[in-house]
Amino acid sequence: TIDVEDGLELERPSSRVTSVLEGSSQQVRVSVRSGYVLSDFTVQYGNSYASWATGQDFLTMGNTRVEVNERDDEVSFILPYIYEDTNIYFSADYDEDNIPVEIDEGSRINIDTDVGDTVARGEDAVFYISTTSDRYSVRRITLRIGDRSGSADPDDGEIRVGNRTYEIEDIGDGEYALYVDNISEPVTVSASSN
Repeated sequence: TIDVEDGLELERPSSRVTSVLEGSSQQVRVSVRSGYVLSDFTVQYGNSYASWATGQDFLTMGNTRVEVNERDDEVSFILPYIYEDTNIYFSADYDEDNIPVEIDEGSRINIDTDVGDTVARGEDAVFYISTTSDRYSVRRITLRIGDRSGSADPDDGEIRVGNRTYEIEDIGDGEYALYVDNISEPVTVSASSN
């Protein structure tokens, strides 16, 4: 069984739970999504544990030394001689220099921003939200920060996410600006129209 945190994707094997013949080996490869870094993983085999942290080039399982290949966006290794149930737990952290910023445009919605796909920790972003036609208006804006989210009508003037409030400014002609400051977790902005 292989468990990966948000920001990581299991490439090999193709499913989270897989079966192998006793004594066989299994290649494991995990890739890292933009805005995250792989911090460490733990292998539990029977009642024993082995740990790896970024920067190491091997993992020690009992008397066996397993080579771990780490690149910028993935880590891979081969689990040798599997004789017991094995669980692997991969952990990720935010890449402090590349925190993801995503836009999820609903139908008839246009969202632009003054930043790219990622920002450094502590940076600010402005999102400009409008409709693609004068026949529609922005009905609801949703802001997701990390695993928390909040929604508001644009005329409310603010969105509350967790214990923070973010300003929405009506800049005229059906366009709104959402200000997200001091970014420290992934940000996603979406909206709907009527």
